[in-house]
Amino acid sequence: DQYRVIKRPLLANATNRDGTRIEHGNLIMVTSALAGEGKSFTSINLAMGIAAELDHTVMLVDADVARPSVLN
Repeated sequence: DQYRVIKRPLLANATNRDGTRIEHGNLIMVTSALAGEGKSFTSINLAMGIAAELDHTVMLVDADVARPSVLN
């Protein structure tokens, strides 16, 4: 349920639903200062949730060059 709460405003920004244009509103970055805080888990769940929506395409990029984990 919490991912749905996060996903709705992100989709509204990305699709310009409310009429206000946000530059690069279709880009989402998940970050934190420490390892093990759930960034990969959150990114994967958001990407899967958005991709499940009708007419939405998602590209998930793991930018952690030192320790990539999204493919796992």
